[in-house]
Amino acid sequence: MRTVLFKIAAIALPLVLLVAAEGIVRIFEHERFLIPVPGESKYQTVNPVYAGRYFRGFIPQPAYNPFLRQKPDEVFRVIALGGSSTAGYPYSFNSGFPERVAAGLRAIYPTRQVEVINLGMTALSSHVIRDFVPHVLRMQPDAVLIYAGHNEYYGAYGAGGINRSRVLTRTLFWFKRSVLFRKLERLIAPPVQSNRTMMAQSTTDVSIAFEGPVYQAGVENFETNLIAILGGFEKAGIPTYVGTLVSNLLSQPPLGVDSVANAAWIRGQEHWTAGDTAAAMVSLVQAKEHDPIRFRAPEVMNQILYRLSERHSAVLVDLVPHFGPDVRDSLFTDHLHPTALGYDRMARV
Repeated sequence: MRTVLFKIAAIALPLVLLVAAEGIVRIFEHERFLIPVPGESKYQTVNPVYAGRYFRGFIPQPAYNPFLRQKPDEVFRVIALGGSSTAGYPYSFNSGFPERVAAGLRAIYPTRQVEVINLGMTALSSHVIRDFVPHVLRMQPDAVLIYAGHNEYYGAYGAGGINRSRVLTRTLFWFKRSVLFRKLERLIAPPVQSNRTMMAQSTTDVSIAFEGPVYQAGVENFETNLIAILGGFEKAGIPTYVGTLVSNLLSQPPLGVDSVANAAWIRGQEHWTAGDTAAAMVSLVQAKEHDPIRFRAPEVMNQILYRLSERHSAVLVDLVPHFGPDVRDSLFTDHLHPTALGYDRMARV
């Protein structure tokens, strides 16, 4: 009997010590999702270093949107989730569509205090957004805006990276809740090469074939994570608005080398010049679909958005009709980030 008890104690003691050590370091943890605003005890804001747990050598910065710890009844709180387009890139956070939506709400409801909390950050994939959901729920939003899907291949834990397995990624995120694990991870991680871009550091498959295994992994990750994201907000009874994904089709040639993509883009230019908008759109979409450099989300992700928004009682904000037939340079600054006019159009829709 003593031998059995000794073996149990030998196994349990390291676990008890780990739990105790975790509890101690958590007292001094500086990476909580929300932190108090210095000098303003009634307010809190998103921790600017929190997202560092999902990246190496790069920490995307969230908007500085202080909000009340205790939400009064007269406050209408809007939280926006997504990547760099939600953040308003290449402009400031105040120029993005979330703040423009809030400005519209303030004009419609002048007696309500409208708070907008923009959680859009560069390179956030649906894996990370899903990890944010429990924190968002504790922030008591009255509405959630989601515009996400372009970062499923090259964003944080995207399908083009090393950690392609969805199960492995979710397991790793669970371990990342531990302060000890994150500290150990930083100690054993190889040094970051400063001359490499964020994409180069996080990506192993830069060229991704249309409907190939990496392409399919990105689609499956997006669908699985979106089910969890929308399901979480639906269960909490929070109105959720999901935007379909738009990108620059007309003035952005394929970023990668692919004969099908290049030929389709040339046809699209010819149709557009001839005034055949419908035929041009078909060819330009085909060019994007076959572009092996997948910064722009494939069309199947919009199909997922259509289907899952209906299943989970989310409001689908269909941006495609407002950008698709009118793919002018004035709406995009580059391959997918809108101009000020483009962000204004998103907010109005």
